[in-house]
Amino acid sequence: MIKIEWFHNERAMNERMQSRGFVLIEAILSLIIAVGAGIIITWTITVVTNQQSDGQINFFRYVNVIEDKKFSFRVVSVTNEAVKLYSPVTSKTYHLEKYKNMIRLTGETMGHVRLLSSVKDCRFSYKKGLISNVQLENGRHYHAISNF
Repeated sequence: MIKIEWFHNERAMNERMQSRGFVLIEAILSLIIAVGAGIIITWTITVVTNQQSDGQINFFRYVNVIEDKKFSFRVVSVTNEAVKLYSPVTSKTYHLEKYKNMIRLTGETMGHVRLLSSVKDCRFSYKKGLISNVQLENGRHYHAISNF
């Protein structure tokens, strides 16, 4: 008797699987999975593209800050790793340097302002202006000459 019930349940299940409703559910489920995969791929491409352009935008923001007239910076000294700047507007001395994975601007006392993030390497020099050579963690290289 147990075998007969098992056979009867299997036959009923086969009949349900062959019905049109089951095929329709499979089609809808497949469509949902395909649309979800498409959304994930589109989102990934957008994120990667934005990260590359964000690095360039952030680099130019950094250049804009050090060239800003509200500070009117004058270069006091330059090494490969750091720059000492003086602002006649604020009558203060500032240090521009790479610290961990950022370029920061510090005063003589406490605190700092993060000017650029995700920095892998940074070199400063001076020749007719402050030269900033920056490599970001995404591999992009940027170069700026700031004439104060």
